[in-house]
Amino acid sequence: LHEMYPPLDDAGIAAMLGDMKGPHIPARLAPSYEEFLRLANGLWLFGGALDLWGFQPSGSPETAPTDLGSLFASLAFDHIQVDPDSTEFSSGDAFYFGWYGDNRSPVRIISSSGAVERTVGPWLEVQNQWPSFDVFLEQEVDRLATLFDTEGLRLHPTTASVPLSDWARPDGGA
Repeated sequence: LHEMYPPLDDAGIAAMLGDMKGPHIPARLAPSYEEFLRLANGLWLFGGALDLWGFQPSGSPETAPTDLGSLFASLAFDHIQVDPDSTEFSSGDAFYFGWYGDNRSPVRIISSSGAVERTVGPWLEVQNQWPSFDVFLEQEVDRLATLFDTEGLRLHPTTASVPLSDWARPDGGA
């Protein structure tokens, strides 16, 4: 039902930052995300309902990505998005670290604030926001746990494991 990968140490964190590509990747990771990597270098939760990618050093056959999630994690990229009102590319300070298994909607961390967002669609429209990685992980594990029984079987297989968009919730995401 769950997989937890061995944690990173100081050398692993330094290697991750050295391997990350993009002008907007910070010199340091958001503290709560770095703390997570020191506990688990990635998680596969609830049979893949939520996949948080760990770091794999690039360039070695032993760590070659075997799936798309691992490929993204090994490349660790920043967010470059086309502005829908312009023909120019705009760059932000976000990088992607996982996705939801039902629809592959990616989750990203905003480097400057540590906030987490779930995005969808070609314009990567924000559907959900959490103030930090810790809050994201705690709330999503609690929410996903309600979708499975004690044997790890989905209670309602037709119910998506992706969170309802903040904007579609009756409380408006509050």
